[in-house]
Amino acid sequence: MSFAWKPAQSRDPSPERIAEAQRHLRWIGRESVARHVEVGRKSELASLTEAAIEHYRRGVELLPTAAGWDGLGGIYARQQELERALDAYDRAMALQPESVRLLFRRAQIGLALSQEGTRPDPELRETIDLLRRVLELQPACAPASLMLAQLVADAGRHEEAVRILVRAIERSGGAPRPQLRQRLAQLQQSGS
Repeated sequence: MSFAWKPAQSRDPSPERIAEAQRHLRWIGRESVARHVEVGRKSELASLTEAAIEHYRRGVELLPTAAGWDGLGGIYARQQELERALDAYDRAMALQPESVRLLFRRAQIGLALSQEGTRPDPELRETIDLLRRVLELQPACAPASLMLAQLVADAGRHEEAVRILVRAIERSGGAPRPQLRQRLAQLQQSGS
């Protein structure tokens, strides 16, 4: 008797199979917001952008969630539809105002819009305030520290930018990101 080994089928179905199941659930009145967000994420990973948008949108139509708006915001940002991304992140933040991820994403979009002149904020107050809030909630957030230090340095507040980076390095424990030390060294050299 010979035994032929067959690999087990994946327990992680494709976005298409999940979408089909979701259509069946919708048909019987049992579709799920969480499932739409899951299918949206899987569709994004499979480079099925339109399907991802469709699922995120349907999810937030059923019940607005920060995850659904975050998914839409990310897609819109990658497609350079910054106004739509801003709207999605504003809606996500209304649902989860203390989310470090959402605050940081919103700051990135605000900065991009300001830089392209679409939403002028000459002193970048809103973006700076969002980044400060990120660092209140997660003091060791290196990307927020780097971005905030750059904006502050660009505004001519060199010493404050140095303090932001020193604080970020101290708060990162024994393993700060190399970018923090590199940027600090650059600021210290330019300030001497």
